Amino acid sequence: QKNRCDNNDTTIIRGRCRTCSSELICPFGTKSL
Repeated sequence: QKNRCDNNDTTIIRGRCRTCSSELICPFGTKSL
């Protein structure tokens, strides 16, 4: 579960949330790419 965001297929890269789906919702402290 490391490098995982809030849910779905999102991954955290260098403190930023990268969504693999069409949703742009990221957990607190992360930014959408």
